[in-house]
Amino acid sequence: MPVPDPRANRVSTVRVFQDPVELVWTDDSGSAWFSELLGREVFLAHLDDPARRRPINPRYARPGETVSLADSMPFLVTRTASLAAINSLIAQGDHAHEGPLPMNRFRPNLVVDGVAPWAEDGWRRLLIGDVAFRVAKPSTRCVITTAD
Repeated sequence: MPVPDPRANRVSTVRVFQDPVELVWTDDSGSAWFSELLGREVFLAHLDDPARRRPINPRYARPGETVSLADSMPFLVTRTASLAAINSLIAQGDHAHEGPLPMNRFRPNLVVDGVAPWAEDGWRRLLIGDVAFRVAKPSTRCVITTAD
């Protein structure tokens, strides 16, 4: 469903992982559609202005680097071989009935194939086509990856 342009005059401050963030509300039709779909009243908003974005933790960022509504970084990279290694460990352990885990449980933006398991732990840069990414830190995974 297309949602009309947001109302720049309706801004709300919300908290995203303890950080205050200003969000611009969409037209009421977007909120109504999601409310009906979810069976409860919700409001659709978005982060439109880079000046409103949250700064990345300065321990891992360069000055001026920001993140929008993601957890702590703009991208999360994971690997197919590392997932296969995790699933192999699950199959061998006491929790075999809980596996295998699907890739979407880790919510990656980028999935890399063709390198040995855990290779990403030592990466400092990642080149995809002509775009270079700086690898800031390993991701701390929350317990939600273990819940179906």
